[in-house]
Amino acid sequence: MAVLAEHAVVQAVYVWQPSDGQPTWLVTFDFAEIHGRIECIGMAMRSYIRDRAEDASGDYPAYRTGGAIKRSDLFHVPAHRPASPLSILFDPTSAAYREWKEYLRQEEDEGDAVVNAEAPDPFPRLARYDPEALEAVLYFGDLVLEPRPLRAVTLRTFPFSYCMNRARQQIAEFYSIGIVPRHVAGAPRAAQRRAVKKVVTAFAPKERKGGRPGKWTIEDLKEVARLYKEAWRTGTRSPTKDVAIAMGIKVNVAAKLVSR
Repeated sequence: MAVLAEHAVVQAVYVWQPSDGQPTWLVTFDFAEIHGRIECIGMAMRSYIRDRAEDASGDYPAYRTGGAIKRSDLFHVPAHRPASPLSILFDPTSAAYREWKEYLRQEEDEGDAVVNAEAPDPFPRLARYDPEALEAVLYFGDLVLEPRPLRAVTLRTFPFSYCMNRARQQIAEFYSIGIVPRHVAGAPRAAQRRAVKKVVTAFAPKERKGGRPGKWTIEDLKEVARLYKEAWRTGTRSPTKDVAIAMGIKVNVAAKLVSR
C-alpha cells in the first residue's frame, strides 16, 4: 500500500528566525511520495501574510500589515496541555472552534463571496487568504511578519536540512493524533490504523542503527556540527535536542557527538 494518495502533496510550514532579534520568515515545504519514498519536492519562503485589498476596479492580492497575529486571539488553549496543537482547534467547546464552523458554513452558503463583515476577525480572514500563516500560528505561537526584500544572502544562510526535518516531524505529529489519510478513508478501521502508522513512520526521523561512539565517522561528526550550527541560527533553546531529532538518535547520544 502506498504511503499517500496518488500524486498527493502534503504541506507543512516552519517559522524561521535567522537569529535572536532578526525578522522571521514563513517557510512552506511540499512533500510527496516519489518511488516509494517521502521527498521534499518544493519550498517557498516569504516575509509577509497574504491578504486581499480593494479599490475601484475590484479586489486584488495584497499583504497584511499591523504587527503580530496573537495565538491567544485565535485559539482557545485548554487548561491541560493538549497531545497535539491541533487539538486546540478541534476542541468543540472553544470559541475558535465555533468560529471555524461558522466560517465553513458561510463558505458553503456563499461560495466565493466576501466573508461576512460580522464574522469574527481576523480568524476567518486568515483562514481564507493565508491558511499557511494560520497553521504557523497554531504550531509556533504569535506570528510577526513584515514585508522585506528576500536576498541571496538569506538563502545562503538558510538551514534547509534542519528546517525540512522539523517540517517532516510536524507532519508525523499531525497524523499521529489519528488523522486518516484520504486514500484509506473508506477502508476498515484496522486498515486505517495501519495506514496512519505507515505515514507517521515515513515522515518521522529515522532511528540510526548502531549508535556507539566508535561507530561514528568524521563525516558523521561534520554533519552533527552542521546541524548544531543550523539549529543555533534559528534561535532554538535546545540545539542538541534538535540535532537528535534531525538525525533520529537519542538526545544523550547527540550530546556526546556534539561534545566531540
